[in-house]
Amino acid sequence: MDGRPSTTIGFERLYNPLLYLEHDPFISRLTNGVPARPLNMSAIEATNHGLAGMPQAMLRTTPAVAKIDIDALERRSTDTVVVNVCEPEKYAHGHVSRAVNLPQADLALRLGELPRDRLLLTICRSGSRSLRAAQFLKQAGFDQVASVKVGTETWHGAGKRLAFSDTSGVDEPRIMESTWVHAGVS
Repeated sequence: MDGRPSTTIGFERLYNPLLYLEHDPFISRLTNGVPARPLNMSAIEATNHGLAGMPQAMLRTTPAVAKIDIDALERRSTDTVVVNVCEPEKYAHGHVSRAVNLPQADLALRLGELPRDRLLLTICRSGSRSLRAAQFLKQAGFDQVASVKVGTETWHGAGKRLAFSDTSGVDEPRIMESTWVHAGVS
């Protein structure tokens, strides 16, 4: 929409340039720049659909979490687990070496994959999602948790090397498509 508070299908059909695109370019344009799914979104969706009962997936507190800088990240011990909470497509396009990818949206569903007896360092692109993820892990009973207060952008900007993953198995951002049969549009 062009900033007006309301519109009509007829107006959009006449003036919205996106509606003149073919299906694949339309989807590509809409999915370019889709933000990361929120913290524990997969568990919240499953709970809302009645497929799971996970009220603990909500971050209910904001526990204090240690924050480390990139120098401390670089000096980490070999038994420290770096948890990159970015979406798989962001992770594939550059992450700190030996970081495991566990997207923040799936965190509550995958807690069993994380060791409770080792230091966990959460990291994202800029530092805000990793802090929320670290707070959730602390709330979920993980005692040894810290957040990298800056992310992979600062790491790379400081001349540190990034690792890359094969993107062939990485899904595009999730967009639910539907068909408006009653409107004659598909």
